[in-house]
Amino acid sequence: MTELRQELARASAMLDVRRYAEASALLARIVSAEPDSGRAWCLMARAHLGADRYRDAIDANKDLQKQMQDELDKRCGKSEGCQLAEGDKLVRDAVAAGKLPKVSWEKIIEHIDHAVKLVGADHVGLGSDFDGANMPYGMESAADLPKITDALVKKGYSDADIRKILGENTLRVMEQVEAVSRRMMTEPEHEMAGSKKK
Repeated sequence: MTELRQELARASAMLDVRRYAEASALLARIVSAEPDSGRAWCLMARAHLGADRYRDAIDANKDLQKQMQDELDKRCGKSEGCQLAEGDKLVRDAVAAGKLPKVSWEKIIEHIDHAVKLVGADHVGLGSDFDGANMPYGMESAADLPKITDALVKKGYSDADIRKILGENTLRVMEQVEAVSRRMMTEPEHEMAGSKKK
């Protein structure tokens, strides 16, 4: 575990665990803890708003699941990249046909609000998958991001907390990861291996 932690630190790694199970999230937290401090320094990305709702609905409807998989196989064969892109199109088509729930961008605000209530505004950040995932309706591109700012203002968030959520928290974590990486690269190897005697 120590070697993996050192390599991640040297590479300034930030782990994205939103697609993994709880056990993997726990492992990521252990692996990414700064040596000797117990502080986690990885970015713990956990919410995938639209995709989880779609996946749950597809899993609950075996006929729809089979239809979509058959169509993907026909369009793409075994090409994983094609299946990802075409799968997103099929999901949008199924939503338009009323076969899957429509997830609106307001869900993002619900998730942010919930996370802030759980851990505080200093520990919540915003990211996106505009590069190919099914985003909630109304949040199809970065041009829609001001809606989030407006909604947070209407909910009574302070300007400082909004700035943190929209990027300052992520930048702070990235700077901390870089600092740990720089420090570990300059420390003698025996100190990085955790062999310091107390």
